[in-house]
Amino acid sequence: VITLFALFGQFIVDYLEISMPALRGAGGLLLLLVSLDLLKGSDFNGGGKIPKNLALVPLGTPLLAGPGAIVTIMLF
Repeated sequence: VITLFALFGQFIVDYLEISMPALRGAGGLLLLLVSLDLLKGSDFNGGGKIPKNLALVPLGTPLLAGPGAIVTIMLF
């Protein structure tokens, strides 16, 4: 995903006529929403069974190929 946006990100931005300040603002808003969701947490209703890698999915996935990473790759 990130490689695709690194190669074709500028073309996509130009084709859709998105300005850089608008893209930065939208990326910042997405980062804010993801961070608030991570801070808020969620209740686990798994019937008493807690998965071993509970923190891996919410923390690892947005950091690897989340909206912030995609916007950063497209801007540079």
